[in-house]
Amino acid sequence: MKILFITNSYPSENLPVAGYLQDIAVELVHQGHEVRVLVHSDSNKPKQFKTNGVEVIEYPISIFWTPRLYKHTEIIASLKRSVLAWVELFLSFINSFFYLRKYAKDCDIVHAVWYLPSGLVASLGNVSFKKPFVVTALGAEFHLPENPVFKTLLRYVHRSSNAATANSRYLIKKAYNYQLSMDHFSYIPTAINFEGYPDRKPETKKKLVIASICRLIPAKRAQDLIEAIALLPSEIAKEIEIWVVGDGPEKSRLMDLTRARNLDSQTRFLGMIPHNHSVGFGSHHAYV
Repeated sequence: MKILFITNSYPSENLPVAGYLQDIAVELVHQGHEVRVLVHSDSNKPKQFKTNGVEVIEYPISIFWTPRLYKHTEIIASLKRSVLAWVELFLSFINSFFYLRKYAKDCDIVHAVWYLPSGLVASLGNVSFKKPFVVTALGAEFHLPENPVFKTLLRYVHRSSNAATANSRYLIKKAYNYQLSMDHFSYIPTAINFEGYPDRKPETKKKLVIASICRLIPAKRAQDLIEAIALLPSEIAKEIEIWVVGDGPEKSRLMDLTRARNLDSQTRFLGMIPHNHSVGFGSHHAYV
């Protein structure tokens, strides 16, 4: 099969995000399928390359400036911080539609990752290219305000798709809040490919490490981990080390929170870490 993904995120040299999608695409190639990925470029220039057998087409939102729409690793955060991001959101729909129509004619199936904006672009484009269309929910789309506009857009994408998937049963339950039909909704958990990960195991248990690995945005609730440990008796809390792995607009607020809860000396903010990079557990026993 010739499979075309359209997505907001895919690993690049500058941003090691959406590794799960890369794992899926590479595995499909190993199974003998042809895979293309359409994704916004983090620059104002188009780029096309092949990595691990997957053809990646990075297309610009605007050719006149470096985009700000994904500057804060999340669309909503970027829109709150920049008026230009709103202009780019409109441009991104136009460019995404143009590139999707260009490449969809040569594929057998289109897979949109996230209902908005990728799923909406694919739904509108499918009127002309008439290809089987799958949409996957990963979380953000079912944490939008439950107002008539978002409900209408989500229902339109859902009805337009031939199949819909979510990576957790929780998201399928959340979909009820937007009146989405469950007729062709499937739960498919995100798999993890352990090849390429460093083979390191903790040696002796001296200190408990609790790690949060996510984009640092409000919906991920990394702050709950900090608040929970702050509620523990001091003799227990001081034996715990907190690792916050990831980046995003909430980072500075989380750092302020650790200082306010007197946990800054035992909290490590490690930023984004590529899958093949070892942080090193040393003599720690870690829970993620």
